[in-house]
Amino acid sequence: MRGEADAVLAKAIRLCLECIGIG
Repeated sequence: MRGEADAVLAKAIRLCLECIGIG
């Protein structure tokens, strides 16, 4: 379960970074 949580967190952070980079 921990691995899945880390994967979701990493994905969310990646999306945020992409939004900031584009913005």
